[in-house]
Amino acid sequence: MTLSGIGSQITEYANANNVNEPKIKFTLELEENNKLPFLDVMISKNTEINSNFQTNVYRKKTNTNRYLNFNSNHHLSIKKGVIKSLYDRAKLVSSNVNFFNQEKDHIKNILKENAYPINLVDKAFLQIENPSHNNQQRQNPVANMTIPYIPGISEKIKKLGGVFPNNVFPVKSYSTTNKL
Repeated sequence: MTLSGIGSQITEYANANNVNEPKIKFTLELEENNKLPFLDVMISKNTEINSNFQTNVYRKKTNTNRYLNFNSNHHLSIKKGVIKSLYDRAKLVSSNVNFFNQEKDHIKNILKENAYPINLVDKAFLQIENPSHNNQQRQNPVANMTIPYIPGISEKIKKLGGVFPNNVFPVKSYSTTNKL
């Protein structure tokens, strides 16, 4: 809900509503310097141009910039997914090119702090920006089977993929009840 008025009136309104129903608590954010954070978006009022709004990525003061470390025991596709999700959020939330470029630089810096090779980040950005350079679409349909990732073994199984018909890997599947 958006309210306009003097800050003390809005605070009084929220406090009055908090008294009415103890199970529901209202919190509020007040605009400061023509800026208002909402979820992960900073909304800025541009007073110079017809009071238009601009948006960019917002991080709370408590944000630690910790993401999945590149040296963690996860498949490379998961790590590339971290890069893509941060890029997509920047693209979606940034209302102009300057904000977007600042956010891309910030993403590169925080991924570098999380041990991501900068050339991998640059390559991922390029693949996102130029999807025509991505992998060629396969002409024949492919059946896939998902298996758990096991370092060293999963890569070997993937290399064997062409040996089996339709790239289906002969891996026995276990359900939770079989493990108990």
